[in-house]
Amino acid sequence: MPIRQSILRYGLTLAAGILFTAAALHPQAPGGGPGWHYCSVYNSTRPGSAEICYAVAGGCKYETVNPGGERSSSMMLAAQKLGDQGWELVAAGGGDHEILYFKRLKALDNQHPLGN
Repeated sequence: MPIRQSILRYGLTLAAGILFTAAALHPQAPGGGPGWHYCSVYNSTRPGSAEICYAVAGGCKYETVNPGGERSSSMMLAAQKLGDQGWELVAAGGGDHEILYFKRLKALDNQHPLGN
């Protein structure tokens, strides 16, 4: 095989390898994965009530849960409501201010719109 053909074949193989490697290492375009909604549940300033904060553009959409009982039962009632709507508990904070954090796939919006 002539040297020119060997060099050309080697050069093309090298170029193809570089292109395939670059394509494999190039980060994928954002927005390809699932989107999430977030909300939190915390004790309200009203006795026996809990607040649900649905994260929306510019802040929160609030919903008060008030079973007329103890604070802990109002938070559990709110957590149960969110669980029934497809929300998943992902974190909890304690101390002076108990707070529960939830997330839900945006794909579930057709089944359970925010706050319903």
